[in-house]
Amino acid sequence: TPYEFVKEPKYRIYVRFKNSALKKLYEKLKRFLENHQTVYTPYLGITEMIANFKFIDDFPAVPLSIKDEIKDLHSVARIDTIKIIPEEGKRYGRETVPLYMDSDRKVLEYCNVVYEVNGKPIKIRSGTIYEVGDEYVSFL
Repeated sequence: TPYEFVKEPKYRIYVRFKNSALKKLYEKLKRFLENHQTVYTPYLGITEMIANFKFIDDFPAVPLSIKDEIKDLHSVARIDTIKIIPEEGKRYGRETVPLYMDSDRKVLEYCNVVYEVNGKPIKIRSGTIYEVGDEYVSFL
């Protein structure tokens, strides 16, 4: 089976906790990221592709409901919740991804997402997004 490898990939992961009951989990995750600690070895796709990571910062996620206003989205977007504006010269991908898992890692729900294959922002016209630092993102 042939494999395709991305040279020196970089991904930014945004995490949002919906309620304060998860504050202890949030603090533990933040402490682990800041101290470069893990519970399990992170990897990209296959175990031979061990991932490195670094903590960037902690930002508030300010919700924005947009309608008939154009914004650049810097993350994947659920196809069913956001109206995208396709742009010439950009290439878009679509994936079905796990949305919820139970404690046995059985997928309970999937969703469809769209992304720009070269990591460029996606222009959107409507949906609920979040301002995080100087970027706009969508949480699944």
